[in-house]
Amino acid sequence: MSTPSSSSSGKSKRSAPGPIARPPTRRRRRFIPCLVVSLIGLALLGLLVNYALTTLFTSSSSALLSNGDTRSASAVASDFMDALKGQQYSKAYLDLDGAVQALLTASDFDQQAKLADHCDGVVTEYTQIDSTSQKAVKRFTYSVTRKKLAKPYRFVLQLEQQGGSWTITSYGGGATLLPANTASCS
Repeated sequence: MSTPSSSSSGKSKRSAPGPIARPPTRRRRRFIPCLVVSLIGLALLGLLVNYALTTLFTSSSSALLSNGDTRSASAVASDFMDALKGQQYSKAYLDLDGAVQALLTASDFDQQAKLADHCDGVVTEYTQIDSTSQKAVKRFTYSVTRKKLAKPYRFVLQLEQQGGSWTITSYGGGATLLPANTASCS
């Protein structure tokens, strides 16, 4: 007796091959490169914002009060004198150093200037007659004419350079806008 699966030659019969089994494909992880690019972009944006804020807020207080400019000492002195002549006392006040401003408020400076104008008249003219320089300190001496005075008087401004900005550290004869020989008036 013969078995039904065997053939006369004795070889077993094979069935037709089925689909080839492929190993499961791994999904590409696209989110990792996107995540890396996003993190790099955020880091660069953070550095840019940090730089901008640091640059904006690291100026000294006196530089901020003087609009952060880097004008020359003579330009600051001329600006101060022009402001006095034009009776723009709040503008002149901004040229003062932060240490002077800490001792003298804008209101006090305004009152001082108005008292000088009341006592001796407004500034009608000024002329620079001398200047001295020593490293980061400059002194400018002016001849100032006031309306009620018979003759001009000497007025000295001292400026110092701090952080690239020139500011006025003293003016007049002991932080006063009045001439030295003026008697007190009210």
